[in-house]
Amino acid sequence: MKKAVIIAIVLVISGCASGGTASPTEQPTSTVSDSPTDSPTQSPSPSPTASPTPTPVPPNNAWQANPIRVEILAPEDSRADHEGMVREAVRYWENQSTGRELNYTIVDGPYSDITVRFVDDIGYCENEDGHTVGCADYIRPGTTVNGVTYVEVERGFTRKTTVKILKHEFGHTLGYDHSDTDQFDFMEAETSTTYVSQPDALDRPSPWLVNELFIYVDEGDLSPHNREDYREEVQHAIDYYETDKDSNLQPNTSLTLTDNESAAHVIVRLDEGGGFNSSGRRWGVDTDTDPALEYYTSGEITVKDVGEDHVAWHVGYWFGYLFGAETVDDLPPPFDDPEDDDRDHWW
Repeated sequence: MKKAVIIAIVLVISGCASGGTASPTEQPTSTVSDSPTDSPTQSPSPSPTASPTPTPVPPNNAWQANPIRVEILAPEDSRADHEGMVREAVRYWENQSTGRELNYTIVDGPYSDITVRFVDDIGYCENEDGHTVGCADYIRPGTTVNGVTYVEVERGFTRKTTVKILKHEFGHTLGYDHSDTDQFDFMEAETSTTYVSQPDALDRPSPWLVNELFIYVDEGDLSPHNREDYREEVQHAIDYYETDKDSNLQPNTSLTLTDNESAAHVIVRLDEGGGFNSSGRRWGVDTDTDPALEYYTSGEITVKDVGEDHVAWHVGYWFGYLFGAETVDDLPPPFDDPEDDDRDHWW
């Protein structure tokens, strides 16, 4: 900082005075002193000098920012909850010994260093397969970022799960990867997640997430001359559910036979021996904290030695459970009274 110095110089002039009448005297024209005296001289004051301004050192983080500005994009009705989760995650990193200068602040935009987006589904994340619940730009250590860093997190999880995902994704923005689990266990590539309470499969209009269900018929040990007849029986059950107004198949759901077992949602296994019976099973996903399935992912129907004319009824009976029935009373009319139902040409 430059300082201005003001020097005040006071010149004192003195004169003499005497009493009485002054007699005129001859005034000399000039007086010359035999011993010249030195006139007082003023020593020059040193000029003020400016101290050099030190070059500011940018904060030690990829954004060279202090604070690091974080924008949150989330539905308005859940904005406050999501902001609280982000604050908890960044506070965690602020308190870690990462060798970086980390001080985050939440901003409304439009100028941010990091933008966190809460979305219903993460469609694509580079180098990731399967169900991705979080995705972030990976910033290598020592890299300087020009522009906005993006973090995406799937919505719908509990607070504990969401904060864990956020800590993981913010870790990627700090240069940590999936090999850093010794230091931060949440940096694992895969993690267990818990959704907030979701509607159970039986409480949804359709217990399936897809609108086209593929059905594979496993003919097992059927004799060759019976195979076509049995497949026709399965087709009768399919036709009933797709066309009858009393069926419990949702109108926007279609059923399609396929020859590709691995692509099938439902497998119908037919056998001419092994006992007179049929059975059905279903599998699905439980995404919340209760034991009920939230939606179905696959099903299997087994029909053994029930007679060719009864195959369609047995397949139709178990279809009803796969399409949303919880008890026998919820089944469509042809199947809701197994003791008295006509199992022959009921369609």
